[in-house]
Amino acid sequence: MTIQFNVNATLFARVANAQSTEETRYYLQGVSIEPAPHNLPGVTLTATDGKVLVSAYDAQGTVTAPVIVKAPAHVLKACKPYKSGAEPHLIGDAGTIVVVDDKGAEQIARGTTIDGTFPEWKRVIPQDIGTGTGAVFDPSIMATLAKALIQRKESGLIVRGVDALSPHLVFGDDDRMVGVAMPIRAPDADTRALPQWAVRPVTA
Repeated sequence: MTIQFNVNATLFARVANAQSTEETRYYLQGVSIEPAPHNLPGVTLTATDGKVLVSAYDAQGTVTAPVIVKAPAHVLKACKPYKSGAEPHLIGDAGTIVVVDDKGAEQIARGTTIDGTFPEWKRVIPQDIGTGTGAVFDPSIMATLAKALIQRKESGLIVRGVDALSPHLVFGDDDRMVGVAMPIRAPDADTRALPQWAVRPVTA
């Protein structure tokens, strides 16, 4: 069966920040494109390396069947928004993908479809937003999420979880996207306190 898709290229490239680079986990080396759930129009774009997950909703996107797509660097580079602010589209047909960059040039790659089964990623996403928990995260994970979820320099990440060991939801400044981060350890083992030199002097 020939799988065809037409998705927001900018969202695709941002999600791709979370894909794996491990050769043994080849099925995680691309972005999963799936029809949106709950009878919603459009598609979801999802990538994970097992420690961090990023998913986006493209309401205008289309795909004929679920597919995992690995785009090479020159295609991902062309997926950035145009100077006008418009976002390009990534179009795929039978393993060939194409995006038109800001200069009007077609960036093409072939053999981009990964033959594998993408994990049931929706099971990873916490259904309870929760509040802050004091969980500890690998800095590289948060850097990946910042690169994927933040568009504006003045924005930051909002992290929410229900306990210190469970996956945490991560939000940026684009409500089309959500991230998930796994804590690396519980904060209970951390006995650090505010250093004396940082304590605010008591004033009369």
